[in-house]
Amino acid sequence: MSILIHVAVHVARAIAEQRKRAAEAAAARATRRPRHDAPFQPAPRERALFLDAKWEPADGASVVRLSVRGGQAWLVLCDAESDGTSTDGWSDAVIEARDRARRAAFVKAIAAWLDVPAPVPAPTPAAELAPFALRWSRVEEVDGVERLALRFEWKDRTAEVLLHSRKGPMVKLAEKDPAMRADLVAILAVALRDGAPR
Repeated sequence: MSILIHVAVHVARAIAEQRKRAAEAAAARATRRPRHDAPFQPAPRERALFLDAKWEPADGASVVRLSVRGGQAWLVLCDAESDGTSTDGWSDAVIEARDRARRAAFVKAIAAWLDVPAPVPAPTPAAELAPFALRWSRVEEVDGVERLALRFEWKDRTAEVLLHSRKGPMVKLAEKDPAMRADLVAILAVALRDGAPR
C-alpha cells in the first residue's frame, strides 16, 4: 500500500510540474505576441480647422487676417509685455469683421466645423460692428509652433479655442472642450455677424 501511495504522489508531482511548465510557456508566448482578444480602438481624431492667415506688422501687437470658406475675420493679439494686463497669464485681444460681406460666412464656417447650427441672424444686424474684446494666453511652443488659447465671453456664455501658428500663411484651430461648441458659435455670431444688442 505504501508503494501505491508513493507512486501516486510521484505521478501527482509530475503532473503538477508538467502543468507548471505549460503555464510558464503560455505566459512567455503571451508576452511575445500582441493580444487580439480586445476590440480595436482607433485613436481619437483631432477636430481641427485650417484657416488662411496673413500676418501684418503692428506696434505692440500681432495682427492676423483669418480667412476660411469665403469668410474673414481679423484677430489682434496685444503683446503680453506691453498691455500690462498679463499678471494672470492672459492678455488682451480683439476680433472683428472689417469686411461686411464676409462676416456671416466666417461664422457659418466655424459652425459647420463644429457641427453646430449657427444662431438665427438678428432681424436688424448692426451696420458697423465694434471690435469684440477677448483674452489670449500662450500655452506652449513646440518645434516653432505656438499654441495659444483664445477665451471668449459674452453674458453667461464662455468658450475657449486653441490656435496653432508658425506666423505663416496658415493657422489651425483646435477644440479645447466639445462642450463649448454652441457657446463659441453663439459668441462669434454676436462678435462678427450681428453685433451686441443695444
